[in-house]
Amino acid sequence: MIDTATSVLLVEADPGDAGLIRASFAESVEQSFRVDCVGSLAAALERLDTAGVEVVLLDLALPDSQGIAGFEQVFAAAPDSPIIVLSGSGDEQTARQAVQRGAHDYLVKGQVDGRWLLRALRYLSERKVTRGALKDSEARFRAISEASPLGIFVSDAQGRCTYTNAAYHEISGLSFEQTLGTRWSQAIHPDDRQRVLAEWGEAMRGVQPFQTEFRFVQSDERVVWARVNSAAMGDGLAPHGRVKTVEDITARKTTEL
Repeated sequence: MIDTATSVLLVEADPGDAGLIRASFAESVEQSFRVDCVGSLAAALERLDTAGVEVVLLDLALPDSQGIAGFEQVFAAAPDSPIIVLSGSGDEQTARQAVQRGAHDYLVKGQVDGRWLLRALRYLSERKVTRGALKDSEARFRAISEASPLGIFVSDAQGRCTYTNAAYHEISGLSFEQTLGTRWSQAIHPDDRQRVLAEWGEAMRGVQPFQTEFRFVQSDERVVWARVNSAAMGDGLAPHGRVKTVEDITARKTTEL
């Protein structure tokens, strides 16, 4: 049977506070939690070293750690696990400092609302799953694009280059550093540049795909003909950028000419 419970590490030295927080988890009916409780920073770091912790609840006042230094050690040990800081009523400034340095939120002990805590943890768990799926999707895209014989060029909503693959570098003669921003146009043949930039600007103002052909001039003066197909990326309401595929058609153009 697959364990779907969210793994929570509670780092709290006060038995009374730990009991109240555990009681909040026991009230959850929509989601199950598996709570491990330790009472020191050393024990927390040892537990994090074994992995499997999805969320950390961290008291900033521990027998072997006081203040922001303990948070920074936990954050370094579990950079991918959301951390909610627990603070005393007179130490909210330190808790806010922890949030500025990477904690997801903070709670004042003695004012912990069980329902709010559960909602916050559900949100953090869902966001972590979404973030993991996004990383997997980005990894697949990069693997596919690097294996593609077609050049791939991705731009943001302002038309600035954010990604190019190896095939694009070979066709254009530009490195990734040279394509960043708007500098990708520097390799376009002078006789084609004005037309291509006008077409690119028009495409960036709309969501319709477009196709064009032009010449790249590489650093050794070699001319490479390219056919470009471009489509908008968006959510159906507004474009967020565009993806271009770039095909080397030099052999075909040579035959035609």
